[in-house]
Order: sequence, then structure tokens, then C-alpha cells
Amino acid sequence: MPKPGYKLVKSLFGKEIEIPETWKICNLGDLLTKIQDGNYGESYPKESEFLDSGIPFIRGTEITKNFIDGKKVKYISKTKHDELQKAHIETGDVLFLNRGGITRTVAIVPPKYDDANIGPQLTLLRCNTKIIHNKYLYYFIQGENFKKQVISSDAGTALQFFGIEKTKKFKITLPEIREQQKIVSVLNSIDNLLSSYDKTIQTTQKLKKGLMQKLLTKGIDHKKFKKVPWLFGKEIEIPEEWEIKKIEDLFKLKSGSTPSRKIPEYFAGNIPWITSTDLNRSKITSTLEKITPEAVKQTNLKLLPKGTFLIATYGLEAAGTRGKCGITKMESTCNQACMAFLPSSEITSEFLFYFYLYFGEKIIFSIAQGTKQQNLYSDTLKKVSMFVPPQKEQKRIVNFLDQIDSHLFELESKKTGLDKIKKGLIQKLLTSKIRVKF
Repeated sequence: MPKPGYKLVKSLFGKEIEIPETWKICNLGDLLTKIQDGNYGESYPKESEFLDSGIPFIRGTEITKNFIDGKKVKYISKTKHDELQKAHIETGDVLFLNRGGITRTVAIVPPKYDDANIGPQLTLLRCNTKIIHNKYLYYFIQGENFKKQVISSDAGTALQFFGIEKTKKFKITLPEIREQQKIVSVLNSIDNLLSSYDKTIQTTQKLKKGLMQKLLTKGIDHKKFKKVPWLFGKEIEIPEEWEIKKIEDLFKLKSGSTPSRKIPEYFAGNIPWITSTDLNRSKITSTLEKITPEAVKQTNLKLLPKGTFLIATYGLEAAGTRGKCGITKMESTCNQACMAFLPSSEITSEFLFYFYLYFGEKIIFSIAQGTKQQNLYSDTLKKVSMFVPPQKEQKRIVNFLDQIDSHLFELESKKTGLDKIKKGLIQKLLTSKIRVKF
């Protein structure tokens, strides 16, 4: 028997659940005045038809963090827009990514994109505002119940596609409109806090970048400077007291290797084995894989001491890999896609870490070899020059930047915690496990 004020109804997969008597289980299609996927086939704009200005044409790649990212949006002409009549969007429409497995990528159309157009990766959901709040639907798509329905769908391919008919049949728990508004208000307040954290993080990152540029080229409290040769045949100004030396005069470089995958036992040990996946532009405290002493012996791997700086050296044509680096906080080994800089008496690993964070991509562009796959090799890397401040100044520079990184870590941790709270609240508020007064 349900508790007073509640009723039993069939929901997902025929399972009975308890919901308030004033709530309903509805098919999504019954709550919309329009549902439409975007333009595709012969009518899809050719590359030559995309413009720098005109009518916005929004594709799946333009939705980032559940917002339309204006920096990525492309445009089409008014003539092309008029030709593509079926998917003109309006302010307040809900757009969701209709392919790609368990996607919950969703956005609400803001006024600046009223009467824009969309591509085939997106489905337009226009709410009947008398019975469903568009932001209630927006949060529902981010929730676990929507995810479960996507997973259980029989769309069946690696790149799942949810057509209009399938989307119409998604089930949604629906309170009265007044309760929806209160639920939206609660979740909106959390989104506003998350947005505030995002802005603070972006401002702090911008401050850090500017400070890195100043500290790593001008140092602290210097009045006299000199010009020295730098990347791409250019000159750069650094303090007179600083030296400029080649990597080969400062560090011993070591690369690693991969134990045989044909012997699974090699990967059942406790010795950290670093790959480029583990290089997180931060301190490395753990690795995805660990190997055995026998694997180290048979592969002729060398243990890298704590405080070793590593960079990714393969596949640098990819922005996600280019510039990846890290400092070990434990003894470890690495594979052949990483280059290890053993601790030096002249340069602290921490100073090298920040130096590479700032200059790494420029260094890669200046020396990386290969056309389709760009790689770094020790022979060319050894010839790269870097600035060498006095040890005391290196430590002061690192201390300044460490403080900013600590602040960023604190902000990111708070944001992550708040996002976790939001996800939990979406699940509880949209299934009536928590009720709001209205």
C-alpha cells in the first residue's frame, strides 16, 4: 500500500513506483507542441556555405556544459536559412544531443539564438508551457531516469541515435506546474552558484597565465635585462643574472617501454607505470596501471625517483596530448610515450614543470617531427634551451605559482562537490523523494 497522499504507478520497465497523487507519468511526446531533429542529407549546408556572420547554425559540438558555446557557432545565409524550414528554433526551446550513447547533453535556447537553425545531431523539444516548464525538462534530461531510458533503448549501434518517434516515448515524472516551478527554482540557485565558481576559476586561471608569463621571463625584482636567442629564431628578454642553457646540459633524459601484454601477470604488481594518460599537468600520485618487479626486470625498465618530471612525446598533433606533463610524487616507471627528466642540481623539477606548462606548446611546435603524427625525440629535445634563474629565485617563483594552484584546486573541489549535490538533488526532486513547498 502506498503512503497517504501517494499512489502506485507503472514507470520504467514496467516497474511500480510510488509518486504523489498529483503527479503523473507521461510520454515526453504528449508534453510538447513541437519535436523536430535538425537538417541533414542534401539540404545540410556545405562547408563553403558556412559564414562568419549571418543566421546561427547550431550543431551538437556547439553545446558545452549544457550551454550553447557562442565561440564555436557557425553561421549561414538568410537564403539558406529560409531553405531549411523544418528546424527553426525559438527562445526557450530545449535542444538535446540525439546520438552518442548515454548522452545527456542539453541546452535551452537563449534570446540571442531565436530563429536560429540546427544540425541533425540535435533534437528540438518545444514545451507545452501549460503543463511542463522548459527548465524542468532541461533538468530531467540531465537526470538518472533519462539516462536509464537511453541505456535501455534498442537503438543498438555504437553511435546510438534517438529519432523523433523514440524520443516521444521517453517517460517523464510530471508534478503540477507550480511544483515544477519550485523544483526549477531550487536547481537554478545551484546552477547560479556553479556559474559563479566557473567565473572565479576562469579569472584565476587568467591571472595565473599572466603571472607565469611575467615570472618565467622577467623574474622577481630585476631591473636589468638582456636579449637571448629563443624559439623560431626570435629573441626574448630575460634578467641579466639568469643563464640560458640547453636541456642536455641540465638533465638526464630517460624513456620507458611497455611490458608484454601477452603476459597479464606483468600488470598485477604495485610499481606505478606511467603512460601519457596519467600526465595530468599536475602532480602524479597514482597511475592507472601498475606492474611487477619481474616486468621491470624483463623489460629493462629503470625506476624513476620521486620528483621526476615527465612529458608526453607521442601524438602531439592532438591538442589534448600536446603539452601534457606531470611530476611524480613516488618512485615509478614509464612507457615509451613519455620522456622523463631526472632531477637536476641546477633546475628544480617544480620550476621545470611551470616552465613547460607555459612554453611547452611553443617548444613542441618548434621541434616536433612528423606530419600525421607529431612526436618528440630525445636528440632534438636535448637541444632545446631554457632559462636558469638562481635556485633561490626558482623556489620563490614556484611558491607564487603553487599558491595560485592551491587556490584553483580548492575552487575546483568546491565546484565538483556542488555539482555532485546538484546531480543528487535532480534525482530526488524529480522522483518526489524530496518535496518542495509551493
